[in-house]
Amino acid sequence: MRELTEENLRNIAMGAAVLGTGGGGNAHMGLLTALQVMKQGYKFELTEPEELEEDLVAVAMFGIGAPTVGVEKIRNGSESIRAMKTLERYLGKKFQAIAPIEVGGVNSMLPLALGAMTGLPVMNLDGMGRAFPEVQMVTYSVYGIEASPMAVADERGNVNLIDAYSDVWTERIARATCVVEGGHADALGYVSTVGEFIRTSVPSTYTLAERIGNVIRYSRDVWNEVLDTVDGHILFEGKCSDIERKMVAGFARGSASIEGMGPYKGSEMTISFQNENLVALLDGKPVATVPDLITVMDYENAKPLTTEVLRYGVRVKVLAIPCHEKWRTPEALRVAGPKAFGYDFEYISCERIRAENGALL
Repeated sequence: MRELTEENLRNIAMGAAVLGTGGGGNAHMGLLTALQVMKQGYKFELTEPEELEEDLVAVAMFGIGAPTVGVEKIRNGSESIRAMKTLERYLGKKFQAIAPIEVGGVNSMLPLALGAMTGLPVMNLDGMGRAFPEVQMVTYSVYGIEASPMAVADERGNVNLIDAYSDVWTERIARATCVVEGGHADALGYVSTVGEFIRTSVPSTYTLAERIGNVIRYSRDVWNEVLDTVDGHILFEGKCSDIERKMVAGFARGSASIEGMGPYKGSEMTISFQNENLVALLDGKPVATVPDLITVMDYENAKPLTTEVLRYGVRVKVLAIPCHEKWRTPEALRVAGPKAFGYDFEYISCERIRAENGALL
């Protein structure tokens, strides 16, 4: 178990924005939430899951909704506590550990804040290694932990309990609930044991986020060090020439067009997103797709740009980052590969696409 300082939290939040692939909720808003809790005197800690007994009861915690709403809709800070108490009463058991659902974006900070307020250990793992838009798009679900029962709480005091037929139905009901509650809420679900979370998770994701954030904030050779840290490569460089976004069924959906510059001059990249960046097309051809990570970063300082803050005229670099191997199995690709989002092409890893298309990728 390691105590986290404000500096640690700032690094994690920065790295989480990179792993959020344009979504996951605004990491800076999550950081502000965590710092407010820290200023109230609560201690933030991160625990290696192997330090815990495997039969301890654990629960996954996360924010649900559209990132664009999360920037404007203010939390009151008690949502996750109320959701936890409701779920504990329903199950007749007390939780003994917290498992983050996604390291990307705001959902890196919220479980840490809940752990600080409750004294429960927060494990250094997650169910994505990135961010995805839907509740069932987690390795926990892919490899056998059920999403429901789930509690969803908003800032007004409403708590809704969901006990659904499948994880897809849990997503549908939770999303509809979230829309009614204003587009953003806190949720707890995926109740299991520490041992099962270890088996089904992407490990050490907080550590990775912290390393990425430290590089971006302090490195003198930021691009090379970022690429080394995430084992990624640059897909494209250019200026945002157009962006379209709209709220559809509780998601921020849209696309961004980037006009090439430098070695990419004369080409155009289009990135489609549903909360998170899903597919990057270079002159109409896929060069990176889910579940690999597609991250847009500021050309000057390498700070990650989420879909809700990307604007016309901003100069960017687009990175491709390989996903964790747990996302490359047939069962995982059925849940979060290109076809799961309605695309008619198969997943090809970003490393293979680069190898087949030359140095610029």
